[in-house]
Amino acid sequence: MLRRSYTLDPSYELGGGWRLKLFEDGVEAGGGVFPVTVDPVAGIAWFNGLSEQDRALWLKIADSARPVEAWVAYLSAAAFQEAKDEAESFVGYQVNP
Repeated sequence: MLRRSYTLDPSYELGGGWRLKLFEDGVEAGGGVFPVTVDPVAGIAWFNGLSEQDRALWLKIADSARPVEAWVAYLSAAAFQEAKDEAESFVGYQVNP
């Protein structure tokens, strides 16, 4: 039986996001990059569509008072979750039952 695992690391060279490496029996067997692509217009629409409570939450997560930083924090969290879902599917975990 193959032993599957993964690593998930920040990807700074691409301007943010996550780098996923998949392993079978300790040998790299694939992976991918999950970038954070910041579209300021989409970010404004996203932030304006949030409730006051959600705005406060994302500003707190971003540790900033700037809406653009909240948008980047949200994008990073979304990219991380996408990478993690793919990784867990690869290793055989049930994702979002």
